[in-house]
Amino acid sequence: MEHPNAACENEPKWAKGLCRPCYAHAWHAAHPDYSRQQAKNWRDTHPLYNKECNQKWILANFDIHRAHVHKRRARKIGNGGSWTATEWQTLKRQYGNRCVSCWKTEIELKALDRKLVPDHIVPLAKGGLDHITNLQPLCHGRGGCNNKKKDKFIDFVIS
Repeated sequence: MEHPNAACENEPKWAKGLCRPCYAHAWHAAHPDYSRQQAKNWRDTHPLYNKECNQKWILANFDIHRAHVHKRRARKIGNGGSWTATEWQTLKRQYGNRCVSCWKTEIELKALDRKLVPDHIVPLAKGGLDHITNLQPLCHGRGGCNNKKKDKFIDFVIS
């Protein structure tokens, strides 16, 4: 049997002249119904495993998650640009970890059950870039500044 993946040629051979990952892939390709059933059985016995793990990670890495969400949305719209969680942290520090509209700190916002989130000065929906220079920190939550702004062009730093 010819080895399907040239990158695995140096891996130890396991069965039929294939490395273990390639053999497993070939086996699952040859037995799709059984593989599908095994995966379904696992999902049925562990329904909340992935959801719980994802929620824990999001809570522990909120800024990184927020950067991923914004990047995906901008890619979907096709506006271009991107920013990282580190750039977002730097931008928040430049404004003293405060909402640029109401000037409440993250600690005060937490007491009000709000979060400091990136807001696009020129909204993505209206052609704005998903770039760090087009972001401003606004509070989000019940009665938050980001909720009131919606999709308007408001640069709180200049105004």
